[in-house]
Amino acid sequence: MLRCASLLLTFGLLGPLGCHHDVSSTDSGIVDSALGEAGGQHDAKTKSDGPSVDGPRSDGPRDAQMADKGGPQATCRVITRFSERLTGIYGFSDTDIWISGLNGLLASFDGKTWAQTYPYGYGEDLLALWGVASKRLFITFQSGKVVHQSIDATTTPSTVALLAVDGVSESHVWVAGFDQNLYLWDGKGWQPKARSKKNKVADLWVASTTAAWGVGSAGMIIRYDGSKWNDEASPTTDTLSGVWGGSPSDIWAVGDKGRIIHWTGTTWNTVLSPTSEVLIAVSGNARGDLWAVGEKGTVLFYRAGKWRAVASTSTQRMEDVWVSNAGKAWIVGAASAIPNEVLNCTIVP
Repeated sequence: MLRCASLLLTFGLLGPLGCHHDVSSTDSGIVDSALGEAGGQHDAKTKSDGPSVDGPRSDGPRDAQMADKGGPQATCRVITRFSERLTGIYGFSDTDIWISGLNGLLASFDGKTWAQTYPYGYGEDLLALWGVASKRLFITFQSGKVVHQSIDATTTPSTVALLAVDGVSESHVWVAGFDQNLYLWDGKGWQPKARSKKNKVADLWVASTTAAWGVGSAGMIIRYDGSKWNDEASPTTDTLSGVWGGSPSDIWAVGDKGRIIHWTGTTWNTVLSPTSEVLIAVSGNARGDLWAVGEKGTVLFYRAGKWRAVASTSTQRMEDVWVSNAGKAWIVGAASAIPNEVLNCTIVP
């Protein structure tokens, strides 16, 4: 296991130190491989081999959005730091935030203070989390197990790392990662659902019990239709690491080389991006606030039909983002040699 540092931004507080890890596409069980030697990058979220293009990406079909430096702006602040590397973040409000990390870290924020705990023992890495209410989280582990806080139980749907978790209720939750199967929790047990490709699944977004999407290496996009997972035509071969949707006809995915793609309900289109850095995660809220994060402190936001870059206060790899209904973006970072930061970003009116 690796110890590392991560980043989280919000109200300018300085709290405990925490950490996160990545997983290699060729070794599904080793966190060390996922982090890599040159900066601790998550394989499903690292740069692809081949030429990199400086400046905005615009190849392939795209929406009418443009990325520029004009218009609305946003600001970010570091609010706390953790000694463990951070792997994921999920919240229920700006005063009820949860963070997962390496070595068993589970941190929480109640609007005033940060609590750093290791409720499942020190040493085993937590990778991702999702829930329906505070202390009713589903938490995935490097070992392939899942903790269900609401029923105080641990199950083991897989024997390899589960990188992603998302759902619509406590009786309809998906997990995925390096396993050939994706697993559906139906309230009683895990139901394996096969997929044709062996690419790892880096992230999931679940719209309903009959619609869900997953993304992963080599531009993979898969879609659940209520009975099985199907491959979808992708506009890129770049690794996709994050996916989030506002509705089944409005879904965003991000990945290597600053890649941003958008599902309109009929097709995936490439959207002009203001960065060529690797993008790792994307999230939004019901009112249309969208944020994406990635390598070297990259933070983007979407407003008025355009993706814009934020002058981030950090140079760390931004590992995950959660957006509150109030529009605040909570971001966790990951670094291998310095305290990992947590950021809070807001759009300036």
